[in-house]
Amino acid sequence: MDPAFTIGAKWYTGLVSNLGVLAWTVAVVAAFAGSWICELGGRHSAGRFLRRGGVVGAVLLFDDLFMLHAVLLPSEFAIPKPVGQALIGLALLGWAWAGRTEIRRTHTHLLVAAAAGMAMSYAVDAIWAPLPGDAMNVVEDGAKFLGVLAWATYFVVTARDIAKSVFVDALLTWPDAAYESVYEQLRDEEKPAVTADADAEDPAKKAVLR
Repeated sequence: MDPAFTIGAKWYTGLVSNLGVLAWTVAVVAAFAGSWICELGGRHSAGRFLRRGGVVGAVLLFDDLFMLHAVLLPSEFAIPKPVGQALIGLALLGWAWAGRTEIRRTHTHLLVAAAAGMAMSYAVDAIWAPLPGDAMNVVEDGAKFLGVLAWATYFVVTARDIAKSVFVDALLTWPDAAYESVYEQLRDEEKPAVTADADAEDPAKKAVLR
């Protein structure tokens, strides 16, 4: 049941959080779809980069959806909130470092915007720790939401660009490959007929046949 309905809150309660979850989901889907297209086109390095980004994005999605580092881990497993934040930060840095070569080929300004938004949200939370209703809470959630939008836009645009490149390469190489395949097949089919004609015209073989 919807929590806003359960507690009798306004319809827009949690709207920004819900939109953020949708943006995380779009990013994850775009990353894995782009990775699949890369594998089809033989772009294995780009495929690994997007696949790892999809995994990291899925972690961020579930963290935001179930409030893992903020509520679940501290309350149920006694893991302090800063530890959960540090683990998420390490996952992001590890992905960025492992894919630094691929990142340089993409729209890095979108990643910078995503990092800036998330970093500002983290800084506000760490310094002011605003409670619901505080003015700084708007800054924290607003910065995070803008960062999530930039993250989702990055993966959608990156997957689109790579997919376009893969399709263009396929269209450029397919006619030649198709022609070669058909030509080889026709040549193989003609070989027995040519051999039979040569045998029929050979006088020595005619004499043997007589």
